[in-house]
Amino acid sequence: MAYKAGAWRDIRCKAIISILFLSIIMLLISGCMGETKQASAPSASQEPVQEVLKPEDYETLWPGKKKLIWLSDSDLLYSSSKDILVEFNNTLLANGTDFVVEFVNANANSVQQYYDLIRRFKQEGKQVDLLNTGSGSSEVDIRTYPAAVRDGLLEPLDNYLQTKDGKLLYDHILPSSWEMVTLDHQIFGIHPMPTAAANLYLFINKRIQEKYKITLPKQIASLAALEKALSMAAEESKLDQKFVPLYIWLGSGKEMTGYDFLSSGIAVRHTESGAPLAFNPYAEQDVNQLIQAMSAYKEAGYTKEGQAFEEVLKGNFFAFVTYAYPSTYHNGKLQLGITDPILNVNAHLLQDGMNFEAVNGINGLASWSANKAEAFQLLTLVNTNSELSNLLRHGFKKASSGKLQFKDMEEMMRGIASPSNNLITVPVGLETDNKLNDYREYAASFSMSPAAGFILDEGNIREDLLAIGEINRKYEALWIGSKDADTQLMKVNEELKAAHIDQVLVEINKQLDNWWKASRTK
Repeated sequence: MAYKAGAWRDIRCKAIISILFLSIIMLLISGCMGETKQASAPSASQEPVQEVLKPEDYETLWPGKKKLIWLSDSDLLYSSSKDILVEFNNTLLANGTDFVVEFVNANANSVQQYYDLIRRFKQEGKQVDLLNTGSGSSEVDIRTYPAAVRDGLLEPLDNYLQTKDGKLLYDHILPSSWEMVTLDHQIFGIHPMPTAAANLYLFINKRIQEKYKITLPKQIASLAALEKALSMAAEESKLDQKFVPLYIWLGSGKEMTGYDFLSSGIAVRHTESGAPLAFNPYAEQDVNQLIQAMSAYKEAGYTKEGQAFEEVLKGNFFAFVTYAYPSTYHNGKLQLGITDPILNVNAHLLQDGMNFEAVNGINGLASWSANKAEAFQLLTLVNTNSELSNLLRHGFKKASSGKLQFKDMEEMMRGIASPSNNLITVPVGLETDNKLNDYREYAASFSMSPAAGFILDEGNIREDLLAIGEINRKYEALWIGSKDADTQLMKVNEELKAAHIDQVLVEINKQLDNWWKASRTK
């Protein structure tokens, strides 16, 4: 059994996915995309479902035109009405292609079933030109993108990206997004979201701050800096119970550290040279300060939970910790959901977004396709042509005027995992018309996890790792505001030391150093 770097991030993924569904903002953390999809017993007889247009319709509507097949495991990947698909293909032809496209939804019962279907299609030589690797599931131990690369299901894109069209495509995708789909120095697909990482902010509601004349420190770089201001806010909230002093909307306080964590609970960070370094997080001063602050705030009643979130959504809060994107936070404005008020806020960046290697939901060229050049042209067009992108995501070519108006949440959710590049569609939130520029600036400071792609060879430290993992799970409550944090921190460090964490760290760092040096020389 190998410990994979970043295995703890399921917690972070679920927190970010919750924000996605509330805020309707596009995020896919490596490994986050489709984490809520539940696995069920596969049916061996399951076959792909032809959507909307029948095969014979293509010859009737576009006689003599080559038809490409785009395979996916979800009907959320594209707008599926007949009129939209007809207009999409007509727009393709108007942009100089000599082909049309048919979207095929596998309608699989599980990610493993869908992945097996892709492999069977390759073995049988069935036509697939573009494919989505599958959304993955927290219930199934499968990482569909690395698996598809390993099994030879995806064509490398590097040579295509050197062409004129390829360079155009490359410039329309964020550098950090290319970084996360690079495996062994090669690119095999495109992440369908504008960014798979998110910046973590502390938002101060200016209305509440000004109403109660709450004084803020000159600099706020951590939660601990907010103690005096929260004390004032908590006193005022006793009289005005409609506002919440502090709400932290995260899966774990680990997300405020800026570190990655191995599945044993051991943390990893970058050194000044950029090399990865494993360490015991509970022995670090900044982690202790964070844990102590969360504990003190919870004990003092500053932090609210549960139903208090309803007041947060109404804008009745003083301080709020959460992820945000240009669609939900832009130029001092915060809007959590399409029906929520737009708030004037001061935003304090707690952590820059951290990218991980993409694991699921990646779009790429099928390695056995007889139409690779055309398939790459299609992939380029849906990521660089705003009319085609809007058709796929929203069902129309252009916005009539201003920001989009949706009838309901379901209508807006449609296409959240669109294979089009969301950066060139019309704005869906607070971002400007130039979404590509907004997100490029937003993601400029993103970094890859210091242990992205690292797999630990347990060897003779396996038993110690298991013991360390159990200890870290035992004290997991420290990351959500445990009582008596000082005593608990003392105990966890004593127990970790007894479990030989110092010797284990020596071995892990030896492997990390060798892995990092090898990855830089390839």
